[in-house]
Amino acid sequence: MAVIDSFKANTTSVDFQWPANVTGIERIMLSAHGDLQRLLSAFFARTITIKTIYSHTSPRTNTASPEEPLTQRREVHLVCNHKTVCVATSTVTITSPHCERLFLDEKFAIGQMFRKVGKVPEFALLDCGTNSDDGNVEQLWRRYILAMDGFECDITETWPDRQMFIRNSWVEEGVAESNGIDTPVAVEESKQRYAASQAPTSVSVRVQYNLPNEILDQIVKDLLECSGHAFSSVANFSLASHKLRQIALRSYFSSTVVRTCKELNLINRLRGWFLHVRRLTTTTSMLVMKSLTLVNMHLTCLEISFTESLPSLHPHILLLAPQLPKTLICLKLSTVPKITRKLLITVAEACEKLEMLQVSVYDGLAIYCCTSCLEDSASAIIHSPIGNDFGNYEDLTATYATPLKSLRYLRHLSLGVFLSHDSTLYRHFGHNYQDPICPHGYHDGSTWAKDDFASASEDPITEIENGIRFSSSERKATVHASSIQTHSCGLPSSICNACFVNNSNVIAETELFASMRMAQQLKSLETIRWASWFTASGSAGEPWTKLWISRKDGMVKVRRNL
Repeated sequence: MAVIDSFKANTTSVDFQWPANVTGIERIMLSAHGDLQRLLSAFFARTITIKTIYSHTSPRTNTASPEEPLTQRREVHLVCNHKTVCVATSTVTITSPHCERLFLDEKFAIGQMFRKVGKVPEFALLDCGTNSDDGNVEQLWRRYILAMDGFECDITETWPDRQMFIRNSWVEEGVAESNGIDTPVAVEESKQRYAASQAPTSVSVRVQYNLPNEILDQIVKDLLECSGHAFSSVANFSLASHKLRQIALRSYFSSTVVRTCKELNLINRLRGWFLHVRRLTTTTSMLVMKSLTLVNMHLTCLEISFTESLPSLHPHILLLAPQLPKTLICLKLSTVPKITRKLLITVAEACEKLEMLQVSVYDGLAIYCCTSCLEDSASAIIHSPIGNDFGNYEDLTATYATPLKSLRYLRHLSLGVFLSHDSTLYRHFGHNYQDPICPHGYHDGSTWAKDDFASASEDPITEIENGIRFSSSERKATVHASSIQTHSCGLPSSICNACFVNNSNVIAETELFASMRMAQQLKSLETIRWASWFTASGSAGEPWTKLWISRKDGMVKVRRNL
């Protein structure tokens, strides 16, 4: 069980399953984190000196980094008045050039390292207890971990005689009366113990087994999945070694959600968490206020929810642009009030390696609330650009495709706007008015055809001469009632008979033609999605329709279903 050091506004507590026979002053020493030398100096009222017995460092072929860490095994004695008051055996892992220089070149001891860089180390007490040596002298010991960015230590410490905390005269007594752990003979024995532990013999052969990182990654992922992504499930795993700690943190933080300052404050307790994040979900307010910076992250996927209204969209786009990482291959922008040319240009210039782009406006609609809320939310965003910003789909696709031509790797594009006319939704808001244009009754629920496709030349100029081939099964509504159709409550989808009969065929064709135009201009595109009231096939009720794009012999084909 690791020590739990916690505090609130006016309380502090250190919780651990302490051995029953340790005293109060011993608990203070056992819970020291990086300042044991200072505490011992205060206790004995004398200077404490660090005496290095041995230190063996891995070859310094490259500068220390997380990918190529340096390690050192060492034993030091803490000496007071020529007597050893503590023996510390450590395995130190260094992953930053600054810590490498301080520790290996300038020879700062472990405790002084944290004071030199001005950081409080992360501390985890793994175990502690008492035992007796061959001379029946009772000793105190502990094993713990100290860590900060670029520097981590796994340390075992032994206090050679518990009497030092009881008798004030202990430190004054002669060396001969002590256990002799600091004598030249004892020092030489320590060195011989280390050499013997490293050298294989005919009797004992040390065999080290290393599991592949892929297996360790999967173990951590399974633990997190079974526990609902609770870090407690991998906490002990992360304390076993530096390597396992990095694997645990990498898996835990690989997909991170930070939508509020409160969530950010909680996650900031762990230094360097952002180095492990590969998929981040956040909001524009967090980025605009610069509470969260993306420049130090190695992100591959970023999801941003827009929290601003339409008038403030462009200023926030300008603030957002410099923060988008160059490493992104997937970008999702949700609740965007309007898809603008400026927004698409900003994305294309900042994220040249994008393979997947989603810009969604429809999710700003209060779809699952009442009609009044739906009307209110619809008035605040541009969910149907045709009839509002554009006269037809040709104008729309030209405006959307041109800024994205520089994205040479873009394969999957999702544009969360409806290609139905802007008036479609507002006609539906007529509160069950009767639509005399629609001479059909109730339909049986059959919606779009299963083999819709359109094909044309990849070159738009050649396509003008040859035209676009279009094929779709006829959409029919089974008549059950009167020739005067009443709009249904809810959404203007296939649920509403009047909207469906009036719009479904036209919208299906428009989606095919618009997708064809996008495919002709974006040569790497493989799939495209639009928000749709009438042809949606998305999961969880999401109004997405997906179209696949294939290319062969200078022709491009867009198909709704594979």
